[in-house]
Amino acid sequence: MATRCYIGMKQEDGNIKYIYCHNDGYLSGVGETLQFYYNEEKKVSRLIGIGNISVLGERIDEVFAFGELAKIFNPKSTFLKNKFGIDNCFLNTFGMVSYVYLFKDKKWFVNSSSWENELDFVYLSEAIKCPNLY
Repeated sequence: MATRCYIGMKQEDGNIKYIYCHNDGYLSGVGETLQFYYNEEKKVSRLIGIGNISVLGERIDEVFAFGELAKIFNPKSTFLKNKFGIDNCFLNTFGMVSYVYLFKDKKWFVNSSSWENELDFVYLSEAIKCPNLY
């Protein structure tokens, strides 16, 4: 079974733009790939611009995008407002999203399936070091 996640990027206006990733969303999969290969704003922006994906690669040209299938999970990569007070039911489509990754202030953060509170996010680098805590 796939480990699903959301990958988001905080925009200058405070909104969050995000995409859905269907496979390998766990810390040692998508988490490490984001931390080590998508650690610049330009790269993250290009990734988000692709839209929903099935598999995250170490390079943009290795990313496998969903295309039309993505509409099942998320009709369109969307700007989300209200800091982190976002409709968690919508984000946890069918209750199957395990991790939420957020790029802000030039760093990656992670939370286990919730955008509800900014304080619930931890540095991705710390989560990777101690995955059993998250």
